[in-house]
Amino acid sequence: MKKEELPELRLGNRLKEIRKERDLWQKDIADMFGLAHTTVAAIEEDRYEPSVKLALAICKAFDKKVEEVFYLE
Repeated sequence: MKKEELPELRLGNRLKEIRKERDLWQKDIADMFGLAHTTVAAIEEDRYEPSVKLALAICKAFDKKVEEVFYLE
């Protein structure tokens, strides 16, 4: 079977918007998940794609469905 190529997809997110709605700082999110605040900034700026485990944990912490936080561009 020939290996299929996946289209170039980027993972976008609404983390910054959700964080601001809850009046939280990047450091607050970082502390919740044991991350550096620079990692949170990189996620918000689409420079870093979180693992599935981290993405699901973020969604659970904010009581959001995955598609309410993350989307494919």
